Amino acid sequence: VAPPPLVMLTGGFRKLSGMEQVVENGFTDLIGLARPLCLDPNIAQDILSGSKDVASSHALNCLFSNALLSPALNALWHIRQIKLLSEGKDADHNLSLVYTLIVCFVKNYIWDPAW
Repeated sequence: VAPPPLVMLTGGFRKLSGMEQVVENGFTDLIGLARPLCLDPNIAQDILSGSKDVASSHALNCLFSNALLSPALNALWHIRQIKLLSEGKDADHNLSLVYTLIVCFVKNYIWDPAW
């Protein structure tokens, strides 16, 4: 008989107390920390060691069409952070809405060197 599959939850977990609660109550086996990892690649280690109990995250706030643009811009913002980390650079916590809107959007959706 195969063991039961592991369950992983991701999306919105930031406080250690909340993570502990869902694991201890058997709702999940693993917690995903995708967006916090884009800013702090060591956040999982810091939480497990007890040096941090909150995983910070970042969200761009659009002044116009927030419901329409915010999800896409936040995804682009985090994609840029992952790219910086993959190049051995630090995440840029000050990456602006304007940079994300213009540069990241153009690079990802209009000009693609792979074509």
